[in-house]
Amino acid sequence: MFGRLLVLILFLASGCARQPIRIPEDFWTPFPYYRALVSYRLHLSGKIYRGRAVLLAQTGRLYAEGFSPFGGTLFSLWLEEGRLTWILYAQGKAARFVLVPENPRLSELWPYLLLGKVPRSLRDELSTTGRVSLGKGYSLKLRSSPFGMELAYLGRSFLKVWPEGPRVRLSLSLTRGELELKIRKLEAVREEIPLPPALPETVLDLEQYLRVSGD
Repeated sequence: MFGRLLVLILFLASGCARQPIRIPEDFWTPFPYYRALVSYRLHLSGKIYRGRAVLLAQTGRLYAEGFSPFGGTLFSLWLEEGRLTWILYAQGKAARFVLVPENPRLSELWPYLLLGKVPRSLRDELSTTGRVSLGKGYSLKLRSSPFGMELAYLGRSFLKVWPEGPRVRLSLSLTRGELELKIRKLEAVREEIPLPPALPETVLDLEQYLRVSGD
């Protein structure tokens, strides 16, 4: 009787055990620099924006230039060293934000995340535990059903990424927006990134923001 009960318990335990996350073979990428041509669909503040963009990436630096369906330049965006700078040409607006706390490892991840990938240097840890600590309260973990990634600060998620073949969906709670990219051409080439304009900096305290938005 006891033997049958033990077998039943072991069977139920094995059935409830967490299944390993299946990681696509092309999830890891060795190059920290690239030039990509993408089409985008941005859902933000109740509006939908569509167009094409060129992405230029180097280690810890990302530049994007977006075009409307009619060919005009809509925006330029720089992301480097924890600083986000953008110019909206049609509206004549520009801003520069500093993410606090700053984290060099997080800055290095941004070019990869836009492609729905991570650097090969994180392969062992993510493959084993499904999670990696980036330091200063930041962490990156894998998600299943559907497969994706979640970037969090002090345990609170602020970015979710779902790679879907040539498409990548990103949901950013900081702006309550969703971005979908379709990668049309990707080249492992290093191109010069223009310098961002000098603008006054606005501090974005992630801990304070997530505490307020989570209440």
